[in-house]
Amino acid sequence: MTSSGGQLESIHDHNLLSLLFSNHERDDDSVVWRDGKNGDQIITKAQTRKLVRQLTHGYRQSGLIEGGKRDPDKVINLTENQVIGFPNVLALIASGAVVATCPWQATAHELLFRVRTLRPKAIVCSKTTLPLAMASRKSSGHWFSIVVQDSETMTVEDEEGRSFISDQETPWDTAWDEEIANRTAVMVFSSGTTGSPKGVCISQRNIISMILQLRHLFRSIRSGKQVLKMAGILDSAHVAGLFIHSFCPLGVGVEDILVPATDIDLLLQTYNRYPIELMFCVPTVLTRLLAHDNFRRTNFKNLKYITTGAAKTTTVVQQEITRALTPGVYCQEAWGMTELTFLATMHAPGVLGPWNSVGKPLRGNVIQIRDDQGKVVPVGQTGEIWVSGPTVTPGYYLAQVNDHDAKKDGWLRTGDLGSVDQAGYVYIEGRNKDLIKYNGAQISPHELEGVAREHGAVLDVGVVGLDLEDGNELPTAFVVLKPGSPPAAITGEILSFVNSRVSPYKRLRGGVYVLQELPKNAMGKLSYKDLRELAKKLHKTSQTARSKL
Repeated sequence: MTSSGGQLESIHDHNLLSLLFSNHERDDDSVVWRDGKNGDQIITKAQTRKLVRQLTHGYRQSGLIEGGKRDPDKVINLTENQVIGFPNVLALIASGAVVATCPWQATAHELLFRVRTLRPKAIVCSKTTLPLAMASRKSSGHWFSIVVQDSETMTVEDEEGRSFISDQETPWDTAWDEEIANRTAVMVFSSGTTGSPKGVCISQRNIISMILQLRHLFRSIRSGKQVLKMAGILDSAHVAGLFIHSFCPLGVGVEDILVPATDIDLLLQTYNRYPIELMFCVPTVLTRLLAHDNFRRTNFKNLKYITTGAAKTTTVVQQEITRALTPGVYCQEAWGMTELTFLATMHAPGVLGPWNSVGKPLRGNVIQIRDDQGKVVPVGQTGEIWVSGPTVTPGYYLAQVNDHDAKKDGWLRTGDLGSVDQAGYVYIEGRNKDLIKYNGAQISPHELEGVAREHGAVLDVGVVGLDLEDGNELPTAFVVLKPGSPPAAITGEILSFVNSRVSPYKRLRGGVYVLQELPKNAMGKLSYKDLRELAKKLHKTSQTARSKL
């Protein structure tokens, strides 16, 4: 079955920076970014344009970034969401750099992997992440500059306190051709099914196409020069957060009010303080909202569009949120992935689609459901989801995996299983991938396995997600120990060993279990399916035992 989103307008002659600032549907004095806690900390469209030009001049003049290189300078962004951070992302792109993301809560091990992979020209950090950046430079053996940005003082400086915000301005390059269109602008590391995370190269063409898709989708909820106020809660280290914070505000016409996703109190206060009209979120935010004492006392009546993704959201949660909204506004799921720039399917504003669907393909996208032989299956039948469209990314940095395994003739094999109904709605029914999803983030089991193998007592290991049936999966490790290792004493040690080397969301919250051998299939490959079943069984046994106490 095939579902098409229709034709997207041509992007010829659309340079990314020019497209963002030529959006005449908003005034120069309109706020683009606002800090949710300190509402007076803002950056307007006019200030953003000036900042981008000043920073571009500062980066070029200092020699930090060299424009026009066939192999562009790489800059790792290691900061929390902050208002000056997103103009800085645009300035780095305007300067000719590729901006690569890294979670600000990353461990030294995770940052080192990116440094050794990219050999960056610089790392952009905050006061909070400065020690991690400096430690990484010392231990990596690769020298890079450190840029410190601070939204409280509105500064972007080097380690010596010299400002990159120049008194002079350099305009961005407005040239546009196929080479520039396909040039990597940003790189987001995505958890893969083989080895460590892979750097997904996202081009200017991909970003521009995604902007045009969202402009078309939201045209019914915007009028004139109206700017939609958005509760910006997603982490910009992941593709969804990077896109909605860096490109959506100027490209689509949004005021991005920055609120940490973990601060539900502040999020609810933000809804009461500002007429929030738009929100992209993950399922855990919705469940935390519903569980909060002030949820029923919060004003959601201005909300015109809310969507959730990155993990499965139950119909009950979607409907509970919807009941708090204005009639005709619905909380429903969307679907996408890093390799598709952001989202590939969404529900149209004001249209109630099937609760268990993820909407229809966006403009320019075509989705097909195919069987194992690559043949399109009939309507309603489950198969692998293939996607074609302008947001399909070029591939992975340094071809760390065989791109041809995932892409064929312009089609991306997503690894997700799903179906399409007669009306063109898409349904996600599982995935071929073994990725673990926790709190909206994707976790590579192979990355955790690699960390666990570094422990001296581990002979073999398999990591799977324990499905809690609420959209979350807990990373759970099954290990085979080397001879002579005492199981009772060593499991806690392995747990601490792994958890201390990964970001909080990747920790082995499902525990560590010892097996005599790991289940393998006929080809000798680890059977993740069998391990997932075992994790469920052990979890159920543990719950039963606790209930008898």
